[in-house]
Amino acid sequence: MSNNKVDWDGYVLEDDDTIEEALNVAIEAHDDLELLDMGIAIDIGENNGTSLLDTAYVNDPDDDWNSQSSLSSFHRYTITLEPQDIICGSELYDNSEHPGNITMQQIVQKYLQDYGRATRKSERSTILCKIQDEIKGTQHTSNGVSSRFLFLEMTYDINIQRRDCREATQDEIITEIEGAIRSYFCLLPTSRDVIFGRGRTIRSHPGLERLRAFIDNQRHLYASSDDKQGMVQSTREAVMRAGGRFLLPYNKSRLSDGCIEADEGSVRQKIAHLYRHK
Repeated sequence: MSNNKVDWDGYVLEDDDTIEEALNVAIEAHDDLELLDMGIAIDIGENNGTSLLDTAYVNDPDDDWNSQSSLSSFHRYTITLEPQDIICGSELYDNSEHPGNITMQQIVQKYLQDYGRATRKSERSTILCKIQDEIKGTQHTSNGVSSRFLFLEMTYDINIQRRDCREATQDEIITEIEGAIRSYFCLLPTSRDVIFGRGRTIRSHPGLERLRAFIDNQRHLYASSDDKQGMVQSTREAVMRAGGRFLLPYNKSRLSDGCIEADEGSVRQKIAHLYRHK
């Protein structure tokens, strides 16, 4: 930390001291200071000095300090929170009852199936942008502007309505929406479940392998059947009777990140596709 001084409520640490030493001073000065695992709360001043802030939130500490991160905008808490705004950072405080966050969750729920079915990163990015546009297009603050994604200033005032805010960067907005989506993917797959998607992890999942074997034995009947939809339905019911579910994963390569149940239309489409294609 050369050529910098770290100041905390009158405590000054010289150039050769470390951030860890500065934090120790900060913790001693404030017994109730909480430090999150995600990083250290610091702010870059105009004189290129470094000041420890009375807060515990920051983006990934490996981020470029000159990029659009919380670090470069910590001192810009000048926005008044409106009911329609979205309070970012659910890991810091409970924002689930704020009207803007409730509306965001309602909008996010409409896109869960599309997000789970998407197999490409570009498809998911498009969905995230659609959610953001819908949130800003359907909500307006009292002064007529679109609702905003805001971070609350960290204070000891438990009343969030009295806190000043700063506006989130675009990257932070996308992260907030992704977090809202992921909160619904809470089902852990079992060996009996059928997972949707592409990739080796999904293809080799036992539930899908069993379904493929079942369909292989029935394919000749499906080809000549006058009631293909009936066969699709009976196949779906066979999986469910065996204790299986049809799941959409949050992460196609790491199923432990959680899943949601696919809607019935998607399940029928998936089974019909397996019947038509070996």
